[in-house]
Amino acid sequence: MIYFITLGWLIGLVVGYLQFGIMPQLLLFFGTAIILSVFIIASSIDRGEMKNNNRKLVILLTLVAAIAGSFWFSLNWNLSKTELSQFFDKDVTATGVVAGKVEVYSNRIAFPLDLEGLKAGEAVVSGAEKTAVSLYSENPEQLGESIKYGYQLMLQGTLRQPSEASNPNAFDYRHYLLTRGIFSQLLVGEDSYTVLNEGKGNPVVFYAHEFNRSTTDLIDSFLPTTQGAVMKAMVFGDKGGLTEEQSQLFMQTGLMHLFAVSGLHVGFVLAFGLGLGRIMRLGKWQQFLLSLVLIWFYACATGFSVSVTRAALMSTVGLYVYTIQRNKGVFSALALALLVVTISNPLLITDPGFQLSFTATWGILYLTPLLNYILRFLPSWRIALTVPLAAQISLIPLLVYHFNLLSPVTILANVFVAPIVGLVVIAGLISLPLSFISNVAVEIIFTASGGALFYLWLLLEEIATLPGSTFYFPVPQLYWIVLYYLALIYLREWYAGNLNFYLIRIFKWRLETGGKAIAFTLLVLLIVTPAQPAQNYLQVTVLDVGQGDAIHVRTPEGKNMLVDGGGVRGSSFDVGERVLIPYLRSEGVNKIDLLVNTHGHYDHTAGLIAVLESFEVKEALISPVPASTETYERFLDLLLEAQVPTTMAVRGQKIYLDSEIDIEVIHPGENPSYSNAELNNSSVVLRIVYGEQAVLLTGDIELEAMGEIARLPMDIGSNIYKVSHHGSRTGLEESFLDAIDTQVGIISTGPNPFGHPHPELINELEQRDIKVYRTDQEGAITVKITPSSYVIETAN
Repeated sequence: MIYFITLGWLIGLVVGYLQFGIMPQLLLFFGTAIILSVFIIASSIDRGEMKNNNRKLVILLTLVAAIAGSFWFSLNWNLSKTELSQFFDKDVTATGVVAGKVEVYSNRIAFPLDLEGLKAGEAVVSGAEKTAVSLYSENPEQLGESIKYGYQLMLQGTLRQPSEASNPNAFDYRHYLLTRGIFSQLLVGEDSYTVLNEGKGNPVVFYAHEFNRSTTDLIDSFLPTTQGAVMKAMVFGDKGGLTEEQSQLFMQTGLMHLFAVSGLHVGFVLAFGLGLGRIMRLGKWQQFLLSLVLIWFYACATGFSVSVTRAALMSTVGLYVYTIQRNKGVFSALALALLVVTISNPLLITDPGFQLSFTATWGILYLTPLLNYILRFLPSWRIALTVPLAAQISLIPLLVYHFNLLSPVTILANVFVAPIVGLVVIAGLISLPLSFISNVAVEIIFTASGGALFYLWLLLEEIATLPGSTFYFPVPQLYWIVLYYLALIYLREWYAGNLNFYLIRIFKWRLETGGKAIAFTLLVLLIVTPAQPAQNYLQVTVLDVGQGDAIHVRTPEGKNMLVDGGGVRGSSFDVGERVLIPYLRSEGVNKIDLLVNTHGHYDHTAGLIAVLESFEVKEALISPVPASTETYERFLDLLLEAQVPTTMAVRGQKIYLDSEIDIEVIHPGENPSYSNAELNNSSVVLRIVYGEQAVLLTGDIELEAMGEIARLPMDIGSNIYKVSHHGSRTGLEESFLDAIDTQVGIISTGPNPFGHPHPELINELEQRDIKVYRTDQEGAITVKITPSSYVIETAN
């Protein structure tokens, strides 16, 4: 019964989601869910699992649950509005209580705050609402020790609306907070807070957080930084200490799930609780209570993430079923956990962590028995192979959709990793109580854990070098995901002999002749070729990289050109690693056919370094006037190391990238007179023509170069104009604007001390009826161009 109620509820949540137009394509999921629900009910009826007098009740309850789910999602979505929007971008004084785990980062600490009151000038708001606090400090670790869960604080800072995804397929922080009931962010300086009181939170939660903090301190004191960071991430899901190299290796081998505390971790805690109970010779109900306390205390210590809450709920139900000695109930436990979590927060259905957590658990429960049967010729240890294989098969569509990668070596890696994770989790949990008894014992378990993590790292490095260890794919169409799961369910049910419902019987003669082979072939094809619609247009995307330029051009024939790579001077933020590479992966780019660096300034070059280290580059085009900077020298060195054929740009040069488009270098001319101090005016200017449409990419040219171009006896008219030098006043040359006669001006800019874009330039463009788009306001700007027209889309 719980299956059908949960299924109806999920259908209703999706309907509520669709009602607000966030992702209309999910209509496919809705239709599929209805079909599957009918099949499941029909199958159950046909097999005689339901008595006649229960059939109507089941269908009625499913429909009622669907209506309730739709209403509940709609209600929560409407309530997901903040009363604090009037204070956005204003200096405020806030009072509230720390409501969750205090996370420590390299330059700040972060925590949720239950607001009690907020004041800005004469305006005062009181009432219950959460905000996400970022408290900046030169010594965040020390600051993190002085602020704990349950502390009542008064803070002075700037309230703002959380940032949304400003580039296609990028992480959306605003939506992430929304799914957690948080609608604002408070930015606070180091000396702008006061502790008013302590002990205002739940005492059990407080001690759970203190357990987390004290265990973390023990790990730091006994293990080297690199191994300690991995252990903290495995035990408590604290990924803040992981280096970029560590994250990349675990991502590449498909093991990042080890740092999202979930069923694997809770399973080890449950096994530890049951084992401890047996050692203490407790009765079965005492073992039940002991394990229950350990599970929920651990869930509390890790911050009640979606995955750990789901796992704790499932473990509770499963443990109860085990205690009363009933063999059935795992799917009921999953359905109940899913129902409870989505009732408490229906917006979580849009959260990737939620989707991955429940889908992996479903896959393990649904597919492992069949895989064990298929691989029955292997010894009993095959469970170490079939469990990760089942999880991996079930997660393929979601991993491709959210992360654009598949790692076939994940199954191999999991075989070796699971025992190490068990050792590390149990060691982390017993280290604190053991420290009150014997420091020697603590040192022994940490030495063992550190050694295991050291050899794990060496093993993963070897696995990551295996041929075909990682495949990258573009974001697939949602119909591909639907077809994948339909084929998977069909294939599994075929092998299990459960396809008995009446619709299948009608076509039985067809299915028996080749249905299994067709389903298997379809599944394989879906795995190896995630669906992407054929592109028959020129696509130009001006990415949001802050104060800088990075432009991706994809031709109708699928060739890729990257013009500049952005770069934030004076910041540790790597635009290449954090923006360009994720974007290019999400677009299915595996090589760069032409890389263009318009000139050597940092805000056009720095991001290209990470790109050169991660992608094959077929050819490069650079300005003939070099920059004398360390970053530019590194860029040139990487081109040389990768043996990339590199050409100096010169006016009139034709670039043959695609048979359907023409690319021509407009600037600089032969023997340019600009010096190293005039890098802007030596920028490479490209004109891309597709049919009747033209795009002009101008780098950072200024008045002198613009005047020179305007006087050229060549056609430079362009529908789309990437406004030069981020909208600087030095880019306002009327003769140039007359010559290009553009309709659209795209300005790539971000926070800067120069006043870009200049009001005079904006005013001039508007007076000429040129539609202006800005990356600092609208995020990435994508122009999709056919030979006769174009369409402009913005990320925001």
